Amino acid sequence: MGKAFPYISDLLVLFFIGWIYFFLKPGWVNASQGHQIDLISSFLLLPDNQLPLVMVAWSLIHELWFYLVFAVLLMFHERMLSMLLFLWAAIIIVVNSLFTLGDFSPGARIVFHPYSLEFIIGALVAVLIQDEKFVKSSARDSIILIVLVPAIGIPVAYVWDVLKQDGVFRMSVFGVLYGFLIFSFVTLEKTKKIKVPKPLQAIGDMSYTIYLSHILVLSAIGRLWMLISVPYSLIDNALAFLIMFAAVVGYGWVGYRLIERPIVQISHRLRARWFE
Repeated sequence: MGKAFPYISDLLVLFFIGWIYFFLKPGWVNASQGHQIDLISSFLLLPDNQLPLVMVAWSLIHELWFYLVFAVLLMFHERMLSMLLFLWAAIIIVVNSLFTLGDFSPGARIVFHPYSLEFIIGALVAVLIQDEKFVKSSARDSIILIVLVPAIGIPVAYVWDVLKQDGVFRMSVFGVLYGFLIFSFVTLEKTKKIKVPKPLQAIGDMSYTIYLSHILVLSAIGRLWMLISVPYSLIDNALAFLIMFAAVVGYGWVGYRLIERPIVQISHRLRARWFE
């Protein structure tokens, strides 16, 4: 949960960049939804019928809702956590089976949205990983799971056409598959069966900054690229791709080093001081 604050801080920086875009060049912002933006909802990450100013921040609204509920669940005894998570998932499944979320208010859609199932599955995986006995006894099976999940999951997703479906079924299928993969890799890492290469660790560290910023960066580079009179060709496309890729990763690295990492360090110190 401590990671949420740095992510939101990253988002606020991007929000103000987008805010400047919105007032100086309104035609550059959220063209896909007719430039309709609620700045207050975007700033406070409140549920709304429109996407926020930083469009990918819609996922943070679901994430904040999960953190809020999960914080309440942590007030109960630790042994009850798994049961409460299963109960939460059951409520979401039942509501989605009986009602159409499109008829709900924006706030109610967040409360009962199937996206919460992915967070719940992640939390259940974390509970299992905390059990050292379970991790050690399961380490030998992790490689088998890593092989079986894509070997079985990809054909199942294709046959059932999971990607074209929405709601509980899609979230459950992919949530469970990715849950198995995450558990397997973390188990191997904890038991020192594998070691994550440093370049992959670096990409993982700055991945959320890249996620939050990539649309704004791509939009800016794309519009600047259009000002250059370059004939359309395969070379032109390849060069544009390389420049955009470098810009996205470059900003991700700068944003992580100058914004996210310092805030993470500060939040860790405050957490140690306040909740020791």
